[in-house]
Amino acid sequence: MAVAIRSDNNLYKKGIVMTKYKLQEMPDVHNTGKRRVYLKIVTNRTLSRKEFIKRMQGYHRGISESTTEAVLLDVADMLVEMLSMGYNVNLEGIGTFSLSLGFEDDKPTEMQSADDKMTYRKVGVKDMKTGKTVYLKAGDPTDRYFTNLAWAPDGKKVYMFELNRDQNDCRLTAYDAETGEKTGELYREVDEKYVEPLNPIVFLPWDKSQFIMQSRQDGYNHLYLCTLGMHGSRMASNTESLEVEQLTEGKWEVLSVLGFNSKTKSIIYKSNEASPIQQNVYSVSVANKKRTRIDEGGKGWHEGSTISASGRYLLDNYQEPTVPRRIVAIDTQTGKSHCILNAKDPWKEKGYNIPEYSCGKLKAADGTTDLYWRMVKPVDFDPNKKYPTVVYVQTRNSSF
Repeated sequence: MAVAIRSDNNLYKKGIVMTKYKLQEMPDVHNTGKRRVYLKIVTNRTLSRKEFIKRMQGYHRGISESTTEAVLLDVADMLVEMLSMGYNVNLEGIGTFSLSLGFEDDKPTEMQSADDKMTYRKVGVKDMKTGKTVYLKAGDPTDRYFTNLAWAPDGKKVYMFELNRDQNDCRLTAYDAETGEKTGELYREVDEKYVEPLNPIVFLPWDKSQFIMQSRQDGYNHLYLCTLGMHGSRMASNTESLEVEQLTEGKWEVLSVLGFNSKTKSIIYKSNEASPIQQNVYSVSVANKKRTRIDEGGKGWHEGSTISASGRYLLDNYQEPTVPRRIVAIDTQTGKSHCILNAKDPWKEKGYNIPEYSCGKLKAADGTTDLYWRMVKPVDFDPNKKYPTVVYVQTRNSSF
């Protein structure tokens, strides 16, 4: 049928809501075998985020679109975080948000055997020649996460982090890739709040018995040198033991590992050691833990920097407030460099007057925590005058 009914309420009278319905013949919901006519809402179309924000402007014209979008994104992020932790969220006047499982079949069949249960939680090793798959014998997978898998250098073992549902008990385990048998639990990290394994272990190219592990066990993400031993450990089934030594430390974080320099026996990585609002490239010696900054200038954000396979040459790609973009090839052993790109400053090129930028830090209300700031002063700033101020606060994923 093509009958359409529009809702008649106060919002519709304002021209805001135009809900349409149609009559649709469907089987009786009580399964009586009869067919009945039901009302069904006719969807107009799906609004994009930008369109939704623009419509919100009609309610609060005094709030900018950027602020509205930032609040909306923060609400979405918080909903995702709360739902992923098992909470339902009730926003009165809007609705209740909860997680549910969706099935492709209208009526999913009940699992018949143990082999049917949670097969997606298994970790398997497939032989590409024979097509045979061997699943790691990790035990009952209920309420556990298997993450950040890594191969042993000879391909005979698989290493992975196993995490409980509460994500506060993390274990590094090893398995025989051919049989799937567990060969040992090498490392365990427990915290009353949260343990967050985000990176797989990486073996040193010059020593197959050592690998690098990243951990926040001291409160900051740092590098740990792990050495495998063959004398066993506290578990009777272990065929390997593990010695763990912290390579980097301090109130700053290792952001990523770029590679290795086999000649100098060092690890190349990015960190915010210089400042939380910077990203620089460093090397750390495995032998003596000495850290050396190897990028150009030591300032700015060296996000796009990469290292050669040998670890000797750094392609340093960075920006600063006064450097639009610069790419330099650096020989990390000799210190010699060659500029590949030095982008022009679009402000100066167009003849614009440039405001003054400055950075610094101040203490939070607790008297301990450092808060970092950046200030942009107007052109021809006069310290004796008063100016209107725009405060821009950076949160996790959005800004106000």
